[in-house]
Amino acid sequence: MGAGQASSGAGRGGGMPATAVAGGVPAPAVAPDAGELPHALTFFLTGAQRAAVLRALRRVDADRARALLRVLRVG
Repeated sequence: MGAGQASSGAGRGGGMPATAVAGGVPAPAVAPDAGELPHALTFFLTGAQRAAVLRALRRVDADRARALLRVLRVG
């Protein structure tokens, strides 16, 4: 094949990429329901307030989200 010529894929599975023929390409995973995805909660504090909040949350649980939910008695 000369420069500038494209391969027709003849002899390799009718033009399919080599990876699809040789090992197969797995199908993409099904997207999760949007309601199941986490949602961000953002608010602003001073540096000292943030440090105090994080310190308090660490005493409740190592996971900040779980600690906040427990402290607020939510979920």
